[in-house]
Amino acid sequence: MSETTTDLIKLLAALREAALRAAEAIGAYLEAQAPPEVRADGLREGIPQDLRALLDFRIEGNALIIKPRGYLGPGNFGKVMDIARQRGGRYVSAGKGSRFEIPLSAEG
Repeated sequence: MSETTTDLIKLLAALREAALRAAEAIGAYLEAQAPPEVRADGLREGIPQDLRALLDFRIEGNALIIKPRGYLGPGNFGKVMDIARQRGGRYVSAGKGSRFEIPLSAEG
């Protein structure tokens, strides 16, 4: 491989890394600036369709509230709990008012 080709490959690798860092920064900025409805849509879309069909979603204050439409069973409950926790959320046990809450901004 010639020296010119090697230099070009190194330059392209550096550009790729810079572009990846820029894309991450842009994504974080857009996520932080997006209105709650847009963030909630993104969170909803991140839940597999089979689970989404078992859940109701609403925005309450600065949180996405996810309520099961019925009994989820331990497997599906665990999947939704994992999704909520990965996004900084929690489960609120309140009888018929039990729900998952996921904050829609860093302020939570």
